[in-house]
Amino acid sequence: MPKDKTTELLNAEPFEIKEFLIYEKDRAKAVVLVFVMAILLAAASAYLYLQGMWYFAVLFFLVLVLFLRYILVTFKIPFPKRGWHKFLLYAQLFFTWLIFWIVFLNPPFAVVSGPQIGTPQYQLSGGAWYDAGTGSGVYLIPSNATLHIRVPVSFVNGITTYSVTEMFNSISHPNSTLAPHLYANYLYFNITNAPEIVSPVILTVIVASGSLSTTDTLELQPSQS
Repeated sequence: MPKDKTTELLNAEPFEIKEFLIYEKDRAKAVVLVFVMAILLAAASAYLYLQGMWYFAVLFFLVLVLFLRYILVTFKIPFPKRGWHKFLLYAQLFFTWLIFWIVFLNPPFAVVSGPQIGTPQYQLSGGAWYDAGTGSGVYLIPSNATLHIRVPVSFVNGITTYSVTEMFNSISHPNSTLAPHLYANYLYFNITNAPEIVSPVILTVIVASGSLSTTDTLELQPSQS
């Protein structure tokens, strides 16, 4: 004899609206907490990425995934019971972390382009600084200029490391690494191996801020003053 559908409905477990509301309230708390944790982790991940340690960001995310259940319990928030709700929570954690990581790597929060290197300047005996002229892809400096050179450098987060290497187009003047110093967004150094700028010199300037660096090759060519 077939079962009576009416009897089945009557024998079904009653719907507990109170338990349902408590469960949904706990789910909402979990969603908010996971959202906040994902944003904080994304900010930390962006910082680690700019420092060249992106692998730590991935590692911290995996640790958060593994301990998410225990973190929720610490805040007295029950972990979702249904598999679909668990999946949604983990998906929310991943996509929130990834999206905000990308956001924090872009202006106005961060700059991922390297430092800027400007036009070199030379100094005359009077102490004044002048921008080097350009011609045929080289920078022109008067032959009566001093050996003092400075190059403007800038970066939103400041310059942390820098170096200058010089190479003369002459066998009698070997390559050498200079000793520049940074002051007020200018990299100061002296050209060596010659009493004055009388032969072409190629400078390799490297400036960096954290993991971001810029390399520029500057060729200085003496010209008539």
